[in-house]
Amino acid sequence: MKEGMAHNGGYWTYVAVWAALIILTFFTAALSRGASSRVSAVAAPSIATVKAALIIYYFMNIRFEKGVLRLLIPLTAVLIAILITLVFMDVAYR
Repeated sequence: MKEGMAHNGGYWTYVAVWAALIILTFFTAALSRGASSRVSAVAAPSIATVKAALIIYYFMNIRFEKGVLRLLIPLTAVLIAILITLVFMDVAYR
């Protein structure tokens, strides 16, 4: 590896991730126009989660981190998922 270069996957890795983010954005837009509200309520946050994971993993370079920081990211995601589920359950049973 050359001096001063980051240890990333290269230009094409970022282009592929960017293309995936654009495709997922189009899926989200199409979903908002055509799907039922129940399907949208599950699919839209799922797509947003995948997009956030791609951004965190590739553009914030978490894939190169070691130790506790690498464990805190999934733990935080699970905690947020639990809190969102509890909010949906509260709203559903009113």
